Amino acid sequence: MLASEGFAPDAASSKDSIVVTEWRDTGYGWGMVDNTRATIVRRFMVAIGPADTTLRADVKRCPVGGFTIAGQEVRGRCETLEEIPEKFQKEVDSLGAKVQGAYAK
Repeated sequence: MLASEGFAPDAASSKDSIVVTEWRDTGYGWGMVDNTRATIVRRFMVAIGPADTTLRADVKRCPVGGFTIAGQEVRGRCETLEEIPEKFQKEVDSLGAKVQGAYAK
């Protein structure tokens, strides 16, 4: 289901009841890190339970050109974001509704 929305699951981290997507640079500029323009990188985690399914977004702000993505790690001087731009929150909400619909019993 995530792949059909453009978010490839990370096979090394995904299990039967937990699906984790690969980290991806969104290309969306968001503030500064260490006096360098920053971009948002994110991944999604879906937990499929017997009673419900939840989707979570992990979101970081990283300096443009100053980070690498290696498997399940984002290396560099990145900051975890607690609040995300409204555009991304709407995407999380929309994807969450689709995931819940796909796994509803």
